Amino acid sequence: YTGILPGPLVGLWMVRDVGLVGTSYWKVKVETEKKYDNNKTSEDIKDGKSPSGNNNFAVMDPQNTPLKVQANFMSKVNTTLQIGLISLGIAGEIPFVVISPELITSLCWITAGTTITSSLGYLDGSALKQSGNK
Repeated sequence: YTGILPGPLVGLWMVRDVGLVGTSYWKVKVETEKKYDNNKTSEDIKDGKSPSGNNNFAVMDPQNTPLKVQANFMSKVNTTLQIGLISLGIAGEIPFVVISPELITSLCWITAGTTITSSLGYLDGSALKQSGNK
């Protein structure tokens, strides 16, 4: 199914997703390190150890990470549009299904706009919420 969707649009989707995963991992890592640093005793600091007795901790351990990622509304709209656009693109390849090229082009532009808008919505860190883990 190559050529159904514009390559730059698919590239934009990929860059956004890789950026979200990478920056979320980094931010959760920083907050998790802070959590471990705040829980150290004076003896742990003297020995250079974490509270658990070693220097290793899992950054994305769901039981211990202080933050979780919560998708904003625009991101949910964007995901819905992406899935719809992919579905229409694949359906348009069926010989007896006719989908207007103008519809596909319009949805491509709208999806690109919501991808950029939802990405900007994550820049302020509002998608990272406290997980409730102590």
